[in-house]
Amino acid sequence: MQKVSELETVKFDLIVCDEGHRLKNSSIKIAEVLDGIDCRRRILLTGTPIQNDLQEFHSLINFVNPGLLGTYSEFKAKYENPIVQSQQPNVLPQFQELGQTRLNELNSITSSFILRRTQEVNNSYLPEKQELVIFAHPSELQEKLLTLALKHYEQSGTSAITPLQLITILKKICNHPSLISTTDSKDPDSLQNLLISQLPNWQHMGPADSGKLAILESLLEALIDRREKVVIVSYFSKTLDMIAGLCEHYNYKFCRLDGATPSQDRGKLVATFNNPSSDIFIFLLSAKAGGIGLNLVGASRLVLFDNDWNPASDLQAMSRIWRDGQTRNVFIYRLITAFSIEEKIFQRQISKTSLSGSVVDQKQNLSNLKLSDDELKDLFSLVEEDDREDCLTHQMLACECAGSGDVPEPAGAASSQEEVESPERSRYRVKLAKTKKKKQKHSLKMQELLRWQHHRAPVQQEVLEELSLQSCPEDIVFLFRNVVNRNKTTNLA
Repeated sequence: MQKVSELETVKFDLIVCDEGHRLKNSSIKIAEVLDGIDCRRRILLTGTPIQNDLQEFHSLINFVNPGLLGTYSEFKAKYENPIVQSQQPNVLPQFQELGQTRLNELNSITSSFILRRTQEVNNSYLPEKQELVIFAHPSELQEKLLTLALKHYEQSGTSAITPLQLITILKKICNHPSLISTTDSKDPDSLQNLLISQLPNWQHMGPADSGKLAILESLLEALIDRREKVVIVSYFSKTLDMIAGLCEHYNYKFCRLDGATPSQDRGKLVATFNNPSSDIFIFLLSAKAGGIGLNLVGASRLVLFDNDWNPASDLQAMSRIWRDGQTRNVFIYRLITAFSIEEKIFQRQISKTSLSGSVVDQKQNLSNLKLSDDELKDLFSLVEEDDREDCLTHQMLACECAGSGDVPEPAGAASSQEEVESPERSRYRVKLAKTKKKKQKHSLKMQELLRWQHHRAPVQQEVLEELSLQSCPEDIVFLFRNVVNRNKTTNLA
């Protein structure tokens, strides 16, 4: 940006922009500068051409092929509105047909200059990867605070606190109740101060007050004995502070990369951590500061401690260790507080991934991963005790498996080995039938999860031992597990 005037005097034949998704907003300074360079040949390199919506996609296309899709207003009317509308639940057949027609037309136009390469290209060169989505039991203190916060919002509404503020508070509680004490409010009647008044003395709070932190504590204890390094990722600096405190308590050697890390030190930190002779056990990583561009193959385990609304951000953070140069089998742990806003964010992520896949990958089925308006309104609703017998996400799958660890059978398929249904499975089918009646209208269709193993608590001990989670079975509500082999991969945002 400091050499803009010099660039204007040079005639370029080709512009290549790495991390091209940064140009998703055509009004930012860097986009205006690059667009102003007199060069007809332009190439964008990006792993996430769509992070949030189709307006971003139009901005990228317009940069490499100006005017091809018209103005954004024209693009929105012709393509974006019909495509998005066709993916809504209970859409009329004529709108679904129109959306499919517009999608095919858009794919036909962009396929002539988009070269799509997915992770499958590298899979045969990489070791195995196991992806895990682990739903953690909220602690009693978390339950109390989450319930109090939601009831307070229900009674006072946006007049006392905005939805965005409430989301931030709920996510802090999900990470650990102590984190809400970092929220400053001068109003003595504010929700923040009301919640803080319910906290015990900080000296009496520990990992057990957060289901996710309890799982992380157990995992680290197992990995230190296995001499395996681990990357821990969070979107919150205060959460990284808390985990750093845990590391210091157990004398675990760690390093940290966040927004305060000088750019000249980033490479040194990565090189030191990746060095096999280094005794640094843990790499604490801010997803906002180091979610892209880092190769942390010194670790074979990665823990995503919290999630983001943008599925691309989580996918980028989780891919830090399964990269060229990795020699060990990899385990990715995604921790989610069950029955909470985190679980609903996870469900929303999968819905957004569907939009991206249908536009940039013609193999993606448009009927996948829909989320209704009613489900969005459900974001701040309390989960009743009767609905907590099973993982909410598993309920919304309307899956008929009993969570015994197998990949669910296709709908309507009968087991050739199980002529007589077990009592446990029979009871589960009865409960599922009740769930279907209540959830069918707004059920999510998360086909990718139906290709994963489903493990319902109590998870089999041999599975927990393989995942180094044998010390925390009581903290796990449900576990989805996907083994990515050398020939096939199924990624889930």
